[in-house]
Amino acid sequence: MNSFLAVDGKTRCGWCSSEQLYIDYHDHEWGRPVVGDGAIFERISLEGFQAGLNWLMILKRREHLRSRFKGFSIDKVSQMTDQDVASFMSDPMVIRNKRKIESVVANAKLI
Repeated sequence: MNSFLAVDGKTRCGWCSSEQLYIDYHDHEWGRPVVGDGAIFERISLEGFQAGLNWLMILKRREHLRSRFKGFSIDKVSQMTDQDVASFMSDPMVIRNKRKIESVVANAKLI
């Protein structure tokens, strides 16, 4: 894997851009275990949103997605209704793909 020496003196993977969100993700999250049902559910949900898009786009929306999906609480998300899903479609900070939104709710219900 390609790596480079960043201006702050740290070696980072070649995919890590100069965007601070990417740097923070690389330095503190990437390659580390995700522990706990809620954290794993969040990561799986975010990975689903990322399909066909780039990870930086997801990172830029992650806090808003956390808010809209009630902290990715499995119990709370499993109680979301069709009206809740519909409300996502008018929110510009959400990836407005109804199937991706519905999949998060469906996965919470399955869990």
